[in-house]
Amino acid sequence: TTKAFGILAVGSDPSRNYNVLENTKIKDNITIITSHKLKKLDKINNIKIINGNFYNSKISDCELRKFYRDTFVVLVPLKDVNQPVGQSVVLQAMAVGKPVIFTKIKGHWSEKLISWKNCILVPPNDINSIENAIETLKGNNDLYKNICLEARKTVLDNYGIKHIESSINTIIETAFKIKNNSLK
Repeated sequence: TTKAFGILAVGSDPSRNYNVLENTKIKDNITIITSHKLKKLDKINNIKIINGNFYNSKISDCELRKFYRDTFVVLVPLKDVNQPVGQSVVLQAMAVGKPVIFTKIKGHWSEKLISWKNCILVPPNDINSIENAIETLKGNNDLYKNICLEARKTVLDNYGIKHIESSINTIIETAFKIKNNSLK
């Protein structure tokens, strides 16, 4: 794993909290791919905003995968909401072996994600924790490599196609049991 350009943030759901970056001391380039209108962030020199979302993006899936591969770290800043959010970006970035810094919210969606092992969890609205995590990763190449390897391993072991197939089979079996029981 090589350290590539800056920081990548992706996502357009209403629970994204890009405003946490308004007073950041991060000097690295930050690329945000979103449909949110981020007028204050658009004026910060090291922040580039690319307009796009899941339904209407100027970036193809292949290009997005390249963004993930070419970045140093993926940032998923979230508002502290009860519903699970951010899964796609977190898992996509981890699948290509990138460390993800994201907010541990009330709706945290996986016990498989362990801070400083396969990702980095930060408190809501805490820019200092985000900045410290980035600096720690930049200063510790072994830690960076280990998180990259564990991130990919976690996705392959727990969220890969075999896991999805098993989950679908369980859903189908449960549905048939319910249907058969209702016919008796």
